[in-house]
Parts: sequence; C-alpha cells; structure tokens
Amino acid sequence: MKIIEAINKYVTNPYVIDKRGRFAHYPSEAKVISRSDGEIIGKCHRASYYDWTGEEPTNPVDARGRWTFLVGKLLEGGYVEYCKQMGIWAGNNVHMYDLEHNVSGEADLFIFNEQKVIEGVEIKTAYGYGFQKSVKVFPKLDNLLQSVQYLNYFKTPCWHLIYKARDTQEDVEYILTLNTDANGNKYLSVDGQPCYIFFLQDIFDQYRILGEYVVNKQLPPRDFTYMYDIEKTRERFKQGKITKTKMSAVEKEVATDSDWQCLYCSHLDRCWIEKRAAMKLKQVKEEDTE
Repeated sequence: MKIIEAINKYVTNPYVIDKRGRFAHYPSEAKVISRSDGEIIGKCHRASYYDWTGEEPTNPVDARGRWTFLVGKLLEGGYVEYCKQMGIWAGNNVHMYDLEHNVSGEADLFIFNEQKVIEGVEIKTAYGYGFQKSVKVFPKLDNLLQSVQYLNYFKTPCWHLIYKARDTQEDVEYILTLNTDANGNKYLSVDGQPCYIFFLQDIFDQYRILGEYVVNKQLPPRDFTYMYDIEKTRERFKQGKITKTKMSAVEKEVATDSDWQCLYCSHLDRCWIEKRAAMKLKQVKEEDTE
C-alpha cells in the first residue's frame, strides 16, 4: 500500500462525513460591499446558499487543501500550548452564538494581557506572495469581517489577528479595536488606524439578505466571475487588478482570468456549468491533439 496515496484518498473522502443541517450563519461566510470602491468583499451569497440548502460540492476540497487546513489547526494548537506555558492562556476554541443575528462561530484563543484583562486572538496562515505582498502589508479584508464579529460579541478591548508564513515561518500581528462614529456606526481600527471600508452593520444586513434568499428558496446572483471575457480582462488589467504577465497569457489563450473566489469554490461546476463544460471540452481536444 502506498501510504501517501491512501491517506490523500481518505482525507478527500473520509469514512464518516458530517451531515448536520445548517441553523446559523458562520463568521467566515460574511460579505459586504466596500464603502470605498463598491467591490464585493467576503463569501459569495450563491456559494453560501448552496451550503445552506445542503447541495453536495461539485468541487470538494482536495488533499492539498485538507493538509493546509490541518497545518493551520496544528499551528493554532502551538499558540495555545505556548500561551499555557507562559501563564497567559484564558481559553481556546470558545463557541459564540449571536442570537440577534443568528451567527454561530468559534474563537481561536483568549489570553490575559499585562493588566490581567482578557483579549481575543485569531490565527491565520499564508505563504509566498500571499504573505509577503498581501497580509504582511495589511490584513485580508475577509479576515477582518470575521474578527470584527468576535470582537463585537465577546466585548474584549481588542482582538489580535496573527498571520504565520507556512514557508518562511515569518509572522505579523495586527491589533483590532471596535469603535463607534458620531452616527452610531461601529467600525474597525487596525493598529489604531480607522478602517471605513465597511461598518459592522453591513455584515448583518448581508446576512439578512442571504437569509431571505434561503427562506424563499431563491438562488442568489453570483458575486464573482469565472472566466471574464477578453474585453473585461483588458479593463481589469488597466485597473491594475491583474498583472502584465497574466494579461499576456490570457491573450495567448494559455490562461483564463477568473476571480479566485470562483476558482476555489466547492460549487464551481454547478454554478458555472456551461463555462466549465466548455472549458473541459477544450482541454480534452487539446490533449487529443498532443
């Protein structure tokens, strides 16, 4: 038996699969429309709808993805253990249920600060370009959507958002605080700098909209795009959303331009069935001519 092959096969199709039904929103599937540029941030409503209604994934997480999840959980466990050894551990994997907004989640870690006040911690991993040019500069907005809900629910004075590089073992830490403006809008500050890209209420408003789609059994529109047409891709290049190398590859038809949210979606083949069928047919024809 090839042990690597056997394990990878198992982690993508385990013997026991959790089939519990949904009863609440998850902090990780939050979505908002950016107040700065109108772009959609967070998880696609259509993908969340498919999860809510129990649709089987057409593109389940592969072995690489499962191992990545495991590395993240093991790293989280390391932070918990070291905090215990230091005597600053206050709790870990603490469940939250926001009854008012019907949101259920789990906070990674709580610690005691120097004044013995409890603070929250969220731990994420990244690597390569995603660490060096992205989260090392500013947190992922998707992660801010998640952390602000914990910060609001647990009422801690701040929340630590930590990123660890899986390849270089570098790390970066951001301190998040929740503030209220003159109009009563709650917003995040990151290392003391206000972040007006979204308000806390924007998240809850989008949960309500998603809930209406689910209750009415109405499929939401897509929030992201798989395979932009060439004109839109050229526009995205001018806007600096894709690189020159990527633009050249798309023009040569050796690559496609898609939102990463679609490429990593568990329901890609269901949501974009026609484009996916055409893409697979093209790949088969190319293989036949090789």
